Amino acid sequence: MTRTLTLLAPFVFAVGLSTTAHASFGVYIDCHGTNGVPNWTSTSNTVTTFVKVNGNWTWIDARPVSASMCDHENGFSFSYSGFSGYDVSTIEMQISGNDAFWIDKIMLLDGATWHTWQWGIDNTLGFCLSTDPSDGKNQYCLNGFAQSLSDFDKSAASG
Repeated sequence: MTRTLTLLAPFVFAVGLSTTAHASFGVYIDCHGTNGVPNWTSTSNTVTTFVKVNGNWTWIDARPVSASMCDHENGFSFSYSGFSGYDVSTIEMQISGNDAFWIDKIMLLDGATWHTWQWGIDNTLGFCLSTDPSDGKNQYCLNGFAQSLSDFDKSAASG
């Protein structure tokens, strides 16, 4: 698939903190299950995140997967300015390797209104990213499979 990508400059974002930016959004990834289950280990995989804004795909983040990212209920987040959460139609996450990365909740947050769109719930059932589909054959992966690319369309989100 060929994409035209726009690179944006990041700014500091923390869930629950106020920002004065009017055209901004944040993405929050929760990879911490109920009572610490499932317990994923660090890998050499990289998770890359894109958003579709006004019909165009934009790269927003790429980071190695780390077990410490999921050690607490706060998960991890990133935020960008230049457009709002209302402009984002889809969040896409890709993984580079065949070690599973598990996510139970993803949230998109508009920087001006604090309106939130959410996929998934806090529990032990979530989305599994891996280039090895058999990594999803366990009780923690939604529908019993893993995929290397997952799209989260805002029309299917709650909120």
